[in-house]
Amino acid sequence: MSAAIPTGASPLRFTAPLYTADVGRLERMRPIRVVIRSFAFGLTGPHDPEHIIVPAGFCSDGASVPRLFWGVIGNWGQYAQAAIVHDLIYATGLLDRAAADRIFREAIQVLGRDTETDLPTARGQVSSFIGYWAVQLGGAGGYRNGQANYTAMARRALTRAEKRDPGLARLIVTDWNDLIAAQSLPASAIERLNSRQ
Repeated sequence: MSAAIPTGASPLRFTAPLYTADVGRLERMRPIRVVIRSFAFGLTGPHDPEHIIVPAGFCSDGASVPRLFWGVIGNWGQYAQAAIVHDLIYATGLLDRAAADRIFREAIQVLGRDTETDLPTARGQVSSFIGYWAVQLGGAGGYRNGQANYTAMARRALTRAEKRDPGLARLIVTDWNDLIAAQSLPASAIERLNSRQ
């Protein structure tokens, strides 16, 4: 179960837009959605092929930021794709928490750039700051329990999808080990990302 990375993908860029299907079940007032087309997020330099791969079938409840900040980072708004990458890292434990939170900040910054000039926007900078500090302050339990939390949420999504959309149900990945199997990061890259300040 591996997602193909398009050749020529830009550094610190998403390889494809976000496509999700809503299974309709609410998690802490947020819907669970299923990624229906794989995508990846490039991690490092211009010619480095290291990516976090989000396979089709991954389940997420969006950005887990306090309701107070939804005007800046809505749970399924402009920065949802960044939240999904962050959720995947928390669900797998592929990287340590500090690396996951840094990647979340970088992904928000990518999504917050002006599409015409490719320059950072003030809103993108504020959103990356708030998003980063929100997960720094409130993400310890989510990271510590990431594998169990993901499995439980994905199974609830599967149960709901089986009743509403059997085709979507067949796509849902319920085992976090399958999410790790979809990755192509070598151990040296994981070590480097974990030691980055």
